[in-house]
Amino acid sequence: MAIKRLFHFDVKTYANYGDTILFEAIRHLFNGYNGNRSFHVTGTRNLRHEVGPAMVKGINEHFDAAVIGGGGLFLRDTNANMNSGWQWNCSVPVLKKIEKPLILFAVGNNRFIGQEDFAPVFCEHVNLTFEKASFVGLRNRGSIESMKEYVRPELHEKIVYQPCITTIASHIFPDIFKPDLRREKRVGFQVTMSKRQDMGGFDKPAIYKAMEDAIVDLKRRGWEVEIIAHVKGDEEFYDHLASRGINTKLIVLHHIPRGLYEGMKYYSTLPITVGMRGHGQMIPFGVGNGIISIQVHNKLRYFLRDVNHEQYCINPRSEDLKGRLLTLVDDWYEDFDNKRAAFGRERQNLFDITMSNMKSISTALGADEGDGQFSPYSSFARELSITAYNDSMHRDAEGSRALDLARKNRLLQQKLLA
Repeated sequence: MAIKRLFHFDVKTYANYGDTILFEAIRHLFNGYNGNRSFHVTGTRNLRHEVGPAMVKGINEHFDAAVIGGGGLFLRDTNANMNSGWQWNCSVPVLKKIEKPLILFAVGNNRFIGQEDFAPVFCEHVNLTFEKASFVGLRNRGSIESMKEYVRPELHEKIVYQPCITTIASHIFPDIFKPDLRREKRVGFQVTMSKRQDMGGFDKPAIYKAMEDAIVDLKRRGWEVEIIAHVKGDEEFYDHLASRGINTKLIVLHHIPRGLYEGMKYYSTLPITVGMRGHGQMIPFGVGNGIISIQVHNKLRYFLRDVNHEQYCINPRSEDLKGRLLTLVDDWYEDFDNKRAAFGRERQNLFDITMSNMKSISTALGADEGDGQFSPYSSFARELSITAYNDSMHRDAEGSRALDLARKNRLLQQKLLA
């Protein structure tokens, strides 16, 4: 069978480490499935750029399918547009012209707590997207249930569970994973309190105070505490602690030149992570961390429920946030090997689900189904992927500037003709 050529609608950025690694990990999965004999991802484009007729023509003529995802793409205010109502900026008329199958892969409903509902165009667009898709895989079961509210009943059976690829990073990047990691009194805190959390009614000063007190207690008992920044705004908590004379180590994962895999390498050495972002939870889980989640977004609980460990999710409105946090850190430390092994079994289950889904996608596209094997990139291939990633990111940026300039020129011409 001929290898199927895939086009990937993605996001390439160093501004948010979750997005930095997520889409590249999906390309590793498709390229490596069945020993590189089923799929080759041979074209990419930023999914937030408006899809036009020329792009559709190229997909229809030169590719066998288009992959969209993963990530929390069902969100109205990131890349706000009235073409789709979610992050993929493709209008309904243009979407109708795409002739090749769509693969919606590990996408999530990313509405924040307290956030307004989707714009009216969203329902029409997402229903048409699901209709045209050969595979609709959502990254947690909470998203599956919530998206059914927007999708016609006859499309519900198309939706399947496809976990985020970062959650199986130990399988996708086995040489980064450290199977012999041992416990030590070292914990990372990835803390996010921004406008979106304010919108959800979370008490930022109270949460900061509880976590600050927990960190002081841990340091008093000999723990090394590291503050992890996936984005620039995550550094605020480090500054908060420093202003109070609390010394911690800042780990910056964003805006690292050629830093595509650096975050995973870091997390692979860290025994325990306290996280508040989806990928501040899923990436460490994927490379073998013990995780504790502060639920400022429903997706954090959705994920831990999917892997049968909801007990590691803490309600930040809890009156005893500090106590709950310290208890779970101590629990991880006291029984680290057994708990880590339990997470490993869940990770294997997520990998098995993914391989089954890949076989289904192969069948749908007429590719070689293979025997469920996956071939990871070599270290050399991974270095090449960094170069390709950076080159494509720069091309996307130049394309965005060209589109903006063309749009401004059209507006200027309209004014002159008015």
